[in-house]
Amino acid sequence: MTLQGPGYLRPTLTGPVTAEEDRLLGEVCPGSRVFLPPGGPVAARPEWGPLLSVQTGHATDEVLRRQSSSGGALSAVLVHLLDSGQAAYVLQVAASADVPWLNQAVLSRCAGEVRHASGSRYAPSAPLEQIIQCLDRGERFVVVGKPCD
Repeated sequence: MTLQGPGYLRPTLTGPVTAEEDRLLGEVCPGSRVFLPPGGPVAARPEWGPLLSVQTGHATDEVLRRQSSSGGALSAVLVHLLDSGQAAYVLQVAASADVPWLNQAVLSRCAGEVRHASGSRYAPSAPLEQIIQCLDRGERFVVVGKPCD
């Protein structure tokens, strides 16, 4: 991924893409197709796609709730997965240690690290930049990212 103007991360090819690689990319890209459940969506917005339901919730940990985005529900789930041993770590995005207006992918292994990385990041991010190394570790982990990531 390369930071390009005006402030976007874009994939940079390091070599030619074969027809098979292009086919595989099309298969795994969630934006390449949308499947609707039987009966269709509850409502639809062209810019968002089908809306199946809307739910609300928040973390019961007040510090996590206030420090995180949108009530900290996702951060609370991550802490639970780590504390219960269901995941060894979380691959997520946090503010860059070197350039605070940029992001970096980080591995969080405890509640404190999840809290440190919590909060929305309105800057370019590439949460999957370490995915190969994470897969090679052989440990169960959680990835936090958007479908387009």
